[in-house]
Amino acid sequence: MRSLLILTFLCAYLKQLECLSSTEDVFEFGTNEGRVAFSTSGNIGLLEKNVKIPIKVPYCMDLTYVRVVVDNWKAPPKVDFDSEINTINIKYRLLQFSKSSYTVIAKGVLNYLKFHLIRFSVSGAMKLEKIGELKK
Repeated sequence: MRSLLILTFLCAYLKQLECLSSTEDVFEFGTNEGRVAFSTSGNIGLLEKNVKIPIKVPYCMDLTYVRVVVDNWKAPPKVDFDSEINTINIKYRLLQFSKSSYTVIAKGVLNYLKFHLIRFSVSGAMKLEKIGELKK
């Protein structure tokens, strides 16, 4: 009878841990439009308190939306987005439990001005090369 009681409490405790371990905190920046231009995921170690994740998007795209999902069953971190350098910063306090995982998804829209500048400079360089070949 005593072992049945211990087994019942053990099962209840493990079930509680299972519920706690699937805690995800979602942080969103910007408006959810455009196509996925960048995605990454990773883990944060127990002693890491500050993680910076640079978001690299193609030159001809403007970033419109960033979604960060952090899975930490103890406590949520502070997540900031620096739009000037397109970087996510995940911060934990000094004594906060920081072992966790993260996923970052960034969306962007095509910037037609940058796109046409790239297209023009590439096609212009090709025309100059062909003119140089003809003169030889």
